[in-house]
Amino acid sequence: MIRKVFFCVLAVLCFLNCGNVFAYQFRDYTWGTPRKVIEENLLKGKMNFSKEQYAVYYNENIFGSDCKVVFLFTLSGELLCAVNLIWNNTDIGPKLKDELVKKYGDPVKLNAYTEEYTWPGTSDYDKLNLDYNYGDTRLEYYGGDYFKEYQKNMADLFSAKNKYGANNYPRQPHIIMELDGGRPYGYRRR
Repeated sequence: MIRKVFFCVLAVLCFLNCGNVFAYQFRDYTWGTPRKVIEENLLKGKMNFSKEQYAVYYNENIFGSDCKVVFLFTLSGELLCAVNLIWNNTDIGPKLKDELVKKYGDPVKLNAYTEEYTWPGTSDYDKLNLDYNYGDTRLEYYGGDYFKEYQKNMADLFSAKNKYGANNYPRQPHIIMELDGGRPYGYRRR
């Protein structure tokens, strides 16, 4: 009987531990939240928001400064895959970094000459990036498999728009552009 209880408790703990897989998230939004739910929440909060094909964004005061909050969605299913926070100044960057270090520990510095940091998660598609160079501060949350799907879909759309295929590769395949010729919110050309 004691063995049976022990194995049941062990199974429950393993299940709860697997269900709590490490993932960064913005506020109470979880990866995979439908776009419609996020838009309804913004309406309930009386936020003025704008919509684009794959994004919803609004302005808010975060960390004592005006910030643009951008929700990115997968193409199929319109599920939340990333959140980007963009401030038009770099002064907020060091303060954000200090708070993120307190919460998540030391980051990986991406370049010795710039203020770019990442807190890696379980994959390249599950991470938190902070960048405060070039006149603005960007805090980018990436949602694991949902963001991986978004990246793949955007690469496919970019390739189709520009007639890339198996025999005609883009010169820089890591650069994924929006269909209208703009840039994804998480990408910055240097």
